[in-house]
Parts: sequence; C-alpha cells; structure tokens
Amino acid sequence: FLGRDIVRQPGYSNETAKNVDDEVTRIVAECHVKAREILTFLNTKTGRRYQPVSANLDMIVSRMKEGATVVQLRQVVVRKTRDWQGDEKMAPYLRPATLFSRKLFWQYAGELVPEGG
Repeated sequence: FLGRDIVRQPGYSNETAKNVDDEVTRIVAECHVKAREILTFLNTKTGRRYQPVSANLDMIVSRMKEGATVVQLRQVVVRKTRDWQGDEKMAPYLRPATLFSRKLFWQYAGELVPEGG
C-alpha cells in the first residue's frame, strides 16, 4: 500500500534532523570560506583578479566535497603556476575553470609529490 510510506514517521526526532541540518549548513559554509581563501591564493600567485562568484567558488567547493584538501588545492595552484607562468601558450589556463575542473584537478593532483615523499 503506497499510503503507508507517506505517513510513516522517520526513525529520528525533529531535534536530530535539525542538528544534522545545522551541521551540514556549517560544513557547506566552511567550504565556501575555504574556497574564497583558495581563490585569493590563486589571485595572489598569478596576479589575477578572479571574483568570488559561484562560477569560480562552486568548482573549488565541489573538489572539497569529493575529498580534496586545502593543501592539495593550494599545491595544484603552486605547481601549475610554476609550470605555466611565463609560458605564453599555457599561462591563460591559470584560471579556476581549468585548475579546479573535476577532470583536470584530479589529474593535476596526481602529479603532486606525496607529503613526506
């Protein structure tokens, strides 16, 4: 009977649901703060002025949701800036859309030397 699924009570209290919602909201807000810091770091390293708008921040937040650390994000910026800065062909790719895209970020992160290695 389909109706029973509609009226079934969750196995947790409203207080628990609110606590979970509050924690998720806090984590997402924290990711956005960190994403702004990463974008500022990129701007500082490259001398650019990428704005903290969703088109730039959402890619960084998405990489963090996938498990990227702030250290990895910064290391990719440092590595690619070192590799591409001054290269007329590659320097234009020192941008959020390239560095933090799902496919490319993880390739760049794979180039990093592991900590302690």
